[in-house]
Amino acid sequence: MENIAKFLQGCEKLGCPKHDLFQTIDLYENKNPGQVVDAIFSLSRHAVKSGCDVPILGPKLADKREVEFSEEVLNAGKHVINTFQFGYNGGANQSGARSGRRDIGGIDPVRSVVEV
Repeated sequence: MENIAKFLQGCEKLGCPKHDLFQTIDLYENKNPGQVVDAIFSLSRHAVKSGCDVPILGPKLADKREVEFSEEVLNAGKHVINTFQFGYNGGANQSGARSGRRDIGGIDPVRSVVEV
């Protein structure tokens, strides 16, 4: 169990997030093998990112990309209205929809009774 704890400490030092790692008991008593596999994949991704020469398992970690906009571009974006965010439907309306009741199941037996 001590070796498992040291492995997990090494993963944390390498940069693996805590939510990607497993509990010691998960491996020692075979309680949650899926989380153990996820931790190994996370270890592989973070080892490659730190420069170790190991095969990468799973998707590569994304690189952070900083984007800077000039004042001109930021001000131009303040006056643009994205109508798709407000549910603009291109002028369509429901005037062409059927009015009245839709008979999906046939005639309504309650309404078809003739009162005397």
